[in-house]
Amino acid sequence: MTDSNKSIKIPKLTRFHQLLDKALEPVMVVLGGFDGDSLQETHVWHTIRMDPSLIDLDLTVEVPGSVSARDYKNRFDPRFHIPAIDGWGWNDYVVLAPKLENLEPWHIGWHKVRDNELFLCKLHLKPVEDYALKLLKGPNNSSFFAFTSGGSQIPLKFLDEGRHGDKKYSKLRLF
Repeated sequence: MTDSNKSIKIPKLTRFHQLLDKALEPVMVVLGGFDGDSLQETHVWHTIRMDPSLIDLDLTVEVPGSVSARDYKNRFDPRFHIPAIDGWGWNDYVVLAPKLENLEPWHIGWHKVRDNELFLCKLHLKPVEDYALKLLKGPNNSSFFAFTSGGSQIPLKFLDEGRHGDKKYSKLRLF
C-alpha cells in the first residue's frame, strides 16, 4: 500500500506523437473493420513505466485474462489488433470507471503480478475525460489503476465487459 499523500508527475504526449496518432487514425479504422465501434488508442509511445511502489493496490481493479487472447501474447504480433479479421487479436474488453464523480481528466494504468510481486507497471499518457473507458483484456490476469492528471491515485470500479464489435459502448474510448 502506498502513502496516500504521494503523487506523480504525468508527462504530456509530445506534439510529434499527437500528429502520429492523427496520421494513424485511418489505418486504425481499416484494422478495426470499419464497424463503427471504438478505435483502439494504445501505441507504444502512449505508455510509460512506473515505479510499482507508487501504486496503492487497494484502489485497483483486477481483471481475469481472456481465453481468446492467449494466441496473441506478443503485443508486437501484427495480428494483435486486427478485429477486422474475425478471431484475430485481443477482442474482449472491460469497462472501468473512477469511483469518484465530477473528476478532472484521469489516466489509466495497469500492472502485472509475478510471484506475488508487481513486476510490470505502465501508465497511459493520454488523458481520459469520459466517465469510463474500455480496456482490452490480454491473455493473463491484469490489475488496473488510475491517476488524476494532477498525479493522485484514485479508486476504480468495474462496470461491465464485452467483445469488440458488440457496439455496447461504442462512444467510449478503447485503450
